[in-house]
Amino acid sequence: MAQKNRRAYALGMILVLLCIFVIPCVSAYNDCLVDRTRAYQDPTEPALTNYINARMDETKSSIYNIFWVQGVSDYSYSSTDQDFIGHINGLSSSTNIVAVQSHGGTSGSSSHLTFGDSSYLSASDVDSYLDSGGYFIFAGACNSAKYSDLGDAFVDKGFNAYLGYSDSVQTIFTAKFCSEFFGRAKYLDIPISNAAEYALGRVENELGSPGGTENYEIIGDTNLCLAPSNW
Repeated sequence: MAQKNRRAYALGMILVLLCIFVIPCVSAYNDCLVDRTRAYQDPTEPALTNYINARMDETKSSIYNIFWVQGVSDYSYSSTDQDFIGHINGLSSSTNIVAVQSHGGTSGSSSHLTFGDSSYLSASDVDSYLDSGGYFIFAGACNSAKYSDLGDAFVDKGFNAYLGYSDSVQTIFTAKFCSEFFGRAKYLDIPISNAAEYALGRVENELGSPGGTENYEIIGDTNLCLAPSNW
């Protein structure tokens, strides 16, 4: 009986140790995210949806392959602007990369992103609800940098840089630009300005024209490297 009790005790201790050391290792730690809302804003265009999702798959893979990134949250759809902010706030680290494809526009002299219920993500929303922190955000949407206020709001919250567009951009072109941008920026010591120039060239070569991506604007540190060797 004593031997059985000892065995039961030993087994119990093993299970406790497994809970302590194994479970944390398999739990999710996502310090970056991709948001595919644009793919679901025109559900009657399945070919467009498929193309966006394919390019966002590539984007996600590239971000994950940046040496310091441990996980990438993948959201197929943000129902509201608050939903999108909540996804960023829910990341495991305040140092993060965000890549979003959505509609965008302007109101007066302000830029905004548009989400599922047509709610606008404005600079004031970022100021009020986004937690401090960040690293880089790619805002793939029309007029997302027509005015600097939205990008400035992310920078003020701690993001080192924000990339958007100062005019309208065709969806297929910005999806391709996004994929090529991160495919270049994942390498050591590549400034985001270099990655953007590279992406623009790839879009022009493969799609025949820039499609509005030539109007990209970087707000913040243009020399930021997503994979700096001195991390």
